[in-house]
Amino acid sequence: MSFFAKNIKLLRKRKHLSQGAVAEKLGLTRSSLSGYENSTAQAPYIVLENLSNFYNISIDIILKKDLSKLPGKSLSKMEISGNYDIQGNKLRTLVTSSSDNTESNAEIVPIQAMEVYPVNFNDPDFIKDLPLMKLPFLSDNKKYRAFPIIDDSMPPLSKGSYVVGEFITDWSNLSDGEYYIVISEENGVQFKQVFNTNHDRKSLQLCSNNPVFEPLNINISHIKEVWKFVSYISNNIVNDSDSQDHLIYTVRDLQRKINTIEKLLDI
Repeated sequence: MSFFAKNIKLLRKRKHLSQGAVAEKLGLTRSSLSGYENSTAQAPYIVLENLSNFYNISIDIILKKDLSKLPGKSLSKMEISGNYDIQGNKLRTLVTSSSDNTESNAEIVPIQAMEVYPVNFNDPDFIKDLPLMKLPFLSDNKKYRAFPIIDDSMPPLSKGSYVVGEFITDWSNLSDGEYYIVISEENGVQFKQVFNTNHDRKSLQLCSNNPVFEPLNINISHIKEVWKFVSYISNNIVNDSDSQDHLIYTVRDLQRKINTIEKLLDI
């Protein structure tokens, strides 16, 4: 059952706009919009996309969810945040290789699967083929996944190392300055230091340890999964020069944070 007609009428009225006003903004005739709202005409995809962008609600939600059943406060948060649930409700059912396998507590994403992982992260056939491993220092009651480091952006971890992440369902509790693995289709798998860039939590800033790499800003609505960094696996032993380099990156990061605070305080 589609709730499209009912939803676009509700969303328009919430903005206190007339059919004519919305039609003009979207490049439609008023009669066309009226037909979509009254289920007497079927909207082409381009109209669905334009309505989705206009109301800041995904096409899937507009079509399949009865928005009139949501509390006003929840709907308002949905409109502000781009309809994405920062509590991770969409992700509560994590697709895993084998939920009853007591011989392993983590899955490994091979390097060759990194490019396609953001598209197939919830495909059972893809996930079940991931290698499994047992790490004794990890809890058997949580979900973990290991991702490879594919560049030099996160020293002292070198290219070829693996970072192990714990699956996060509640994104509202992400801590500024902590390390997370953030998955999105547009930016792929990113292991970075994460910061909330604004108070309404509409986007995250992902920062590398290596200052050569520019910070990356990702809209919450584009994120597919978040994993909290808990450990790493590497064939390389960190030497003194690596530690010194990491200290330099840490100092530079502290300088960046201080500059940010000063700007906020207009010092």
